[in-house]
Amino acid sequence: FLMASSFVLRSDDSCPDLVRDVFLSRGFRQFDEEEDDDLLGWNVFWRSSHFPQRYQDLLLPHQRLTHFANSNVITRKDRLLRSLRRMQKVHGTEVYDYFPVGYILPGDYTKFVDACQRNPSAIWICKPANLSRGRGISLLRDMNDLRYDGLAVVQRYIPDPLLVSGYKFDLRLYVAVVSFLPLSVYIHEQGLARFATEKFNLSRLDNVYSHLTNTSINKYSSSYAQGKEGVGFGCKW
Repeated sequence: FLMASSFVLRSDDSCPDLVRDVFLSRGFRQFDEEEDDDLLGWNVFWRSSHFPQRYQDLLLPHQRLTHFANSNVITRKDRLLRSLRRMQKVHGTEVYDYFPVGYILPGDYTKFVDACQRNPSAIWICKPANLSRGRGISLLRDMNDLRYDGLAVVQRYIPDPLLVSGYKFDLRLYVAVVSFLPLSVYIHEQGLARFATEKFNLSRLDNVYSHLTNTSINKYSSSYAQGKEGVGFGCKW
């Protein structure tokens, strides 16, 4: 990261202090919303939420935003599923075979009911389309247990996932996409593993500490602070 004494960082309250400090330590000046007369006099605009289209339309060659336009086609669960379905049609299911069958509710409700009738022993996982940190997620075997409020994605639950000492886990890799055309991606040399805090058990589908790996949920588990076989204390590597 080169020193950039003439560059300007614009940010809102959602910008983490660490991110702001890194920019400032590299010579960026903080944009002042009250003092700076030129509202376009910045180089990087950092915010956690997406930018309205007007920011994309007014973007100058020397400016960068922290979100690409329409990037939620891969970051929202319902739109990601639509994108994957589209890729299956274009490239075939042999290439795009790495995700469970899923349905977007309420639009695919009839198709989901039919799938449940054809697979009476299947377990399903239902997730709100636009929530994070494990909020609103539920597992079910019986259609009568289905609960959702607004857009949701329901998928076939994997009954035999890869486990570490009996605990479910996920891997989180961090990448920075600087261009989609041409595609240019930087991947961080380190990643993160998140673990459930109770061993995987299909006999209790309502046990979030067994089936979900979100830290925001597992930090409330009675097992969180205990040493767990193969995992250790807490729920992160």
